[in-house]
Amino acid sequence: MCLLVTSACKKNKDNGTAELPGDNTVGILQAFTQVDENGRVNPPATVLTRRTYGQPDSLYNFVVNASLVKANAIATSDVGIIYTLDYSNLSAINLKRGLAGLAIYEPLPDSVLVFDKKTAVISSGKRISADVGFTISSKKIEGGHLYALPVKIAINGSGSYKVDGQVQTAYFVIKTESKTYPDFDRSAWKVLGFDSEETSGEGANNGRVIQALDGKPGTFWHTQYSSSLPGFPHWASFDMGSARTIHGFAIQARIDGPENGPKDVVVTKSSDGITWTDMAQFSLKQTNALQRIDIIPVDNVRYFKLTFLNNFSGNKYCVTAEIGAY
Repeated sequence: MCLLVTSACKKNKDNGTAELPGDNTVGILQAFTQVDENGRVNPPATVLTRRTYGQPDSLYNFVVNASLVKANAIATSDVGIIYTLDYSNLSAINLKRGLAGLAIYEPLPDSVLVFDKKTAVISSGKRISADVGFTISSKKIEGGHLYALPVKIAINGSGSYKVDGQVQTAYFVIKTESKTYPDFDRSAWKVLGFDSEETSGEGANNGRVIQALDGKPGTFWHTQYSSSLPGFPHWASFDMGSARTIHGFAIQARIDGPENGPKDVVVTKSSDGITWTDMAQFSLKQTNALQRIDIIPVDNVRYFKLTFLNNFSGNKYCVTAEIGAY
């Protein structure tokens, strides 16, 4: 885990000298890492890897505690502590980071966090409170983000103890990644079958299903429209040449017409290219970018069929630039 807190030493307003903390000041002292003038954090963030479909959830555990700031101080009575999530200073930090050309911190989504116990006590005769833990779900996080979770302390109740504002908030910085699988080599793939393709209206080297396997986003499979105009569903089946474990599919709509790309997709598999059984269902977005859709991993697949149920425009035809798997 990565913790950020600012220094425990304050400047005296009158003479600019360092003001040492008193016996009754409380802070988070697990790390003295500074947030520098550019909003940069050191040590680096904790890296969390998102679990893919079919993998069990793995909970990442973090702990935080409160302490009397002065090194030899001991509580003379119980000191109640309250923990809250406080994002109020994140914008100021991100402004510094943006001006320095650094990636900004995003607030950690509540949906991935379990932080149930938010109170602790520095017991009389002790300096440090018991740890309070929280967990982050690796199943619910999304890859490709840089999150910050600011945990702030306050005194629970009245008394002589106070929080040192310089060490009041710890920033847990979390970088998320997704496990990635390499795209299958499609050089040996064959088109097994299809419902229709355009063989005249798009030129001699375009419009056919095979163009969705050529690695060129500028070419595409266009369902038939010149001599007839069949409607949805549209489908194409493929022989990968050997059995593979499929973790997902990579599909790209036509670059200059993503509204006519596939929207809702049904995938079936076969051991002989004749009899088909259900494999996956998913929905795509209206974009001309390559979309990678993870599925529950399926072993021993050689033949698969993609059935497109509709597109985004409402037209009867469908246009797909690239079809792949990984």
